[in-house]
Amino acid sequence: MSDEALGREALQRIMPQLRDIPEIEVDIPRLDVATVAVAVVPIAQLACSEAVRPRFALIPAALFNARLVDELEGLARAARYARNLHVSALASKPGEVRVPVELQGEAGELRARMLRLATYHFEHDATLGPDIADIRRGTGYMDLAQDLNRLARIYRDNADIVRRDPHYRDDDAARADALAERIFDALGFHPKTRLDTADTLARAWTLLRRTYDEVAGTGRWLYRNEGGAAMFPPLYSFRRAAPPTDTKAAEPEAPVPA
Repeated sequence: MSDEALGREALQRIMPQLRDIPEIEVDIPRLDVATVAVAVVPIAQLACSEAVRPRFALIPAALFNARLVDELEGLARAARYARNLHVSALASKPGEVRVPVELQGEAGELRARMLRLATYHFEHDATLGPDIADIRRGTGYMDLAQDLNRLARIYRDNADIVRRDPHYRDDDAARADALAERIFDALGFHPKTRLDTADTLARAWTLLRRTYDEVAGTGRWLYRNEGGAAMFPPLYSFRRAAPPTDTKAAEPEAPVPA
């Protein structure tokens, strides 16, 4: 069976698990999912090998779920397939599509003001700081729309803080979402399809990250005297030199007003 078929089958198999993840727990990928997935597959195969798998089974079920070892390879393949689906959805849109200049300007100005406020309050926050940095790197129409959605979510989730800022406006979050939808419409994206591919990718990544961290952390401890750190490296070690492009590729590029 091809890698594509394996990935499709794996994604279909875990869809019920993905839907059960609470929205508040869904992570936006900050690493290149394809790069991570390719690296995780051989590690998962090593963990399932006859030489390694029995040691995981020695841990009491109350302390570690050994089934995670068996599920890891499938999760990696599913995440890679979800990433390919999302990138294909972006790339399949006509390249000649352009967002009206007036819409670009209005959305860009709102993004810049909301980002300044969010940066001031949350740049050094352990949870929101990485999101702020990722939003700051955005370029192009797709990023502009997605960044507006993400900033609107930050505003809503932290309303008690942002409302005290003199630059805050009551309609910022709703206006950001509305402008984002107009941009997506201009690009030809049906809202439900867009949300499905992006959300599926984020959920597949969330489940892969959770499972890998659990398996790798346990494996490093089990083999702490036998090179466990090298056998089960942390996910961030698979980072590519270039910034991640999972949800920031294949759309028409345009400068975003500062």
